[in-house]
Amino acid sequence: MSDPLNAWPAFASRVRERLEAGREAYGDRSFHAEPDVLLGELQQEALDLAGWGFVLFERIERAREALRSAHDSGAGSPVRSSKPTALTRSLGDYCPAPEKP
Repeated sequence: MSDPLNAWPAFASRVRERLEAGREAYGDRSFHAEPDVLLGELQQEALDLAGWGFVLFERIERAREALRSAHDSGAGSPVRSSKPTALTRSLGDYCPAPEKP
């Protein structure tokens, strides 16, 4: 497994691109804004992130329901592997399937 920190330069580059886009659109006024104004901006961004997280959560849940429904109706059987993939591990970690009654 590669070192996750190897992705840091690409991440930093994307952050810089966003800052430069903001500079082009709004100038450098954020660097001179009062801290409470910046905190308000961060709060709005946090709410946006939470909202997009909920959208993704719901899409994953609908996909799971469709797979369960297709499997239960005999329309197909899921491919099973003894070794979970990174995607199935991460989905299970962050969006565990509801327990059956």
